[in-house]
Amino acid sequence: MKRIAAIALVVSAIGLAAIGAAPSRAGDELAVRDGDRWVTWWRRDAAPERWDGGAPLADHIVWRTASDGIEWGELQLRGASEAWRTRVVVARLDPRRVALSLDPAFTRDREWTIDDAAADVALAFDAGQFRGSLPWGWVLSGGKEILSPQFAPLAGAVVVDGSGSVRVVGPGDVAATRAHGTAREAFQSYPMLLEAGAV
Repeated sequence: MKRIAAIALVVSAIGLAAIGAAPSRAGDELAVRDGDRWVTWWRRDAAPERWDGGAPLADHIVWRTASDGIEWGELQLRGASEAWRTRVVVARLDPRRVALSLDPAFTRDREWTIDDAAADVALAFDAGQFRGSLPWGWVLSGGKEILSPQFAPLAGAVVVDGSGSVRVVGPGDVAATRAHGTAREAFQSYPMLLEAGAV
């Protein structure tokens, strides 16, 4: 079985070089690249209060198989300001076919790089948000708690239990999940943009 060295909230974004049209001026819409054109998929004046479960970007991803149980794809998004051009790398995985674990490099007083991933790792992410300091919030690796949970209204957690089941826990449930004592791996992150269908 392949191993995953670190998990993020399954999305990693980096800026892209300029492509095509000028940036959106008002910042009131987001578009996705579709071939040689941009297709608007979100508008501020039409943003839902509650997500309907639709996946407007899913049809724009070309999925590639990385290994058994892991696929990945990319999107190019257009927005405003820092989000003028954003490349989004998306991974989807089947936790029944891959083992998930964290590699908390900060416990060894060093920053993690992709070169630190072991040879049997099929997918690796740097899940840390902050450079030069400890991660924020709950970190649990191999059943051992390294950092305690913190509370913030948008700070959920990715949790892997002893059976390998993976779930995203809402901010209000992090403390109870910790108290339950069945988590094997966990990390807390924010902002959680979608919880129980609400944006």
